[in-house]
Amino acid sequence: MTALPTAGQLFAGRYRIVDRLGRGGHGAVFRAVDGFLDTEVALKILLPEQLDGVGRDRFRREAELGERLTCPHSVRLHAHGEDELGVPYIAFELLEGQSLSSWLSERGPQTPESTARIARAVLDALAEAHDLGMVHRDIKPANIHLCSYGGHADFVKVLDFGIAKRSARDATQLTAADVVVGTARYMAPEQLRGDEISPATDLYSLGLVMAELLAGEPVFRGTTIDVCIEQVSPRSVPLTDSVRGSPLGALMARATDKDPGRRFQSAREFLAALPAAGHRATLPDDEPTQVVHESSLEHPDDASGGALEDPPRRGATVLYGEQPPIVGPSVVPQSSVGKTLAFGEVPISAAPLATPLPVAAPVPSSNPVYAAVPTSLAPSSSVMLSVPRSHPVYVSRTSIAPSSPRPASSALAWAIGIGAAVLLLGALIVAGAYLAATEPAPEAPPPLPSAR
Repeated sequence: MTALPTAGQLFAGRYRIVDRLGRGGHGAVFRAVDGFLDTEVALKILLPEQLDGVGRDRFRREAELGERLTCPHSVRLHAHGEDELGVPYIAFELLEGQSLSSWLSERGPQTPESTARIARAVLDALAEAHDLGMVHRDIKPANIHLCSYGGHADFVKVLDFGIAKRSARDATQLTAADVVVGTARYMAPEQLRGDEISPATDLYSLGLVMAELLAGEPVFRGTTIDVCIEQVSPRSVPLTDSVRGSPLGALMARATDKDPGRRFQSAREFLAALPAAGHRATLPDDEPTQVVHESSLEHPDDASGGALEDPPRRGATVLYGEQPPIVGPSVVPQSSVGKTLAFGEVPISAAPLATPLPVAAPVPSSNPVYAAVPTSLAPSSSVMLSVPRSHPVYVSRTSIAPSSPRPASSALAWAIGIGAAVLLLGALIVAGAYLAATEPAPEAPPPLPSAR
C-alpha cells in the first residue's frame, strides 16, 4: 500500500507538497506548488485504501467531469493523472476563503437577499452539471466555498463532485447495492432509500441549505439515525415559521417536498423562480387564471356590469399592497398598490427603476402551493392580480382600499340620464293635463216623464 506524500516531497515529478489541507472519505487534499505552471494548486490524491474497487473509477469520473465544467461557480480543474506508482491525482485551483458552514457560523442568519445570491450561484453550477447528466449527491454547506475571485468577495464555488452520479440513462453504476452515499442531514428521501435519483435530488439538498442560511441552524438536528427516520417519514420538512414566511418560503417549501415529482425538476427551473430584489417569490394556482386590470373591473353598483377582456392564462395569484387586505374570491384594483420593498433593497443610484417596487403577499388558496412556477416579475412590471377563472369577480369595498374616483365622463353620463328622466316625466304630466282640459262635457240625460 502506498503512503500519502508529506510536506516537501515531490509528487508525480511535478508537484511540491507544502502541507495537507484536509482528508475525506476518498481522498486527501494538499497545498502544492505546480512546477510546470509555477502556481499553487489544491492537489487531491486518492487514498491508498481506495486504490482497489470502485474508488479508482470514481476518482477518474470526477476528473473527467471536472474537465467539462466551465461555470465560474464550479471549481476549476488544472490537470489530472497518475504518479509513477499508479496513484491517481487531480490538481484543482487553490481557493482562499472558507466553507459556507464556517462562514455561516461566524455571520449567523442571513437575509433573503444574501440567501438568494448564494443559491443562484450554486444553481448555476448545478445547471451545467445536470446538463452533462450528472447529479452531485452531496450539496451541503461544507461543499460550498466562499472566496475572493476575480475581484469579488465571497464568490461562491461548488466543490467535490467526487460522488457525483450519472442519471438513469447511464447504465454504469459505481455505487454498490444497498450503499447510500451522501450526508444524511441534507439527503433527499429517495437518496436515503436507495431509489433512483435525479436533478431534483440536488435541489432538495439546496432547499435545506437555503433554510439553514435563513435560520442560522440546520433544519434537521440530532443523531444520524434520528435524521434518517425524519427524512424518510411522510411528514413535511419542518421549516420554521420565519423561513416559511420569508420571501423565499414558497420556493423552499417546493424544493424540499418529500415527493420528488412535486419539486423543481431542474436547476434552471429553480433558478428562474428565484425573485429579483424587491419581489416575493410566488407560485401559481392549479386553475387557469384571469389577469384583470382595474379598468376592466365590474363595480357592484354598475347596472351594466363589466367585461373581462384579457384572455385567461396561468399566472401567480399575488396581491400587492402596503397592508395585505383580507380577500376571498375577488379582484383587487390597481389603485390599492403600496410602495414598500418586499425583498431586499436596490440602491436607486445603482439600479434606477421605472416604477417603485411593491410589496407582494400571496392570496390564500385551497389549491396546492406549487404547480408550475412562472418567471420572476421584472421590477418595472405593471401591477396586476390574477385569480382563478372559476371564481366570481367583484370588488368588496369593505375588504380593500377604496378604488379611484369615477372619471368626469361617467358622472356626466349619470347627470344626463337623470335630466332626461325628469324631462320625460314633466312631458307626461303636461300631456295628461291637456287631454283633461279638451275633453267635451257629457250630454245631460233626457227629462224623466211627468206623472201628469
